[in-house]
Amino acid sequence: MSFSKTEIYNIALSALLLSKEVVEVETDKSNEVRALNTFYDIALSTTLQDLDLDSTSEPITLELLAELDDGVWTYVYKYPTRCAFL
Repeated sequence: MSFSKTEIYNIALSALLLSKEVVEVETDKSNEVRALNTFYDIALSTTLQDLDLDSTSEPITLELLAELDDGVWTYVYKYPTRCAFL
């Protein structure tokens, strides 16, 4: 289950027992949203570091599609189907 930034802000405000509800994070100029914006990036970074994603991963061999010599790329691989993008 994934949450949008607005949903995360509303969960945080609810946990703080505040009756404020955010409709759109990007346009809301309230003090609550400004305070949440202050801490969002560091909280996200810290959470991702604490997840220990290495324990949920497994190495796979990428499928080589082509070998190039265009001065920028040397190999082209098929994008794996079982992977997460953060």
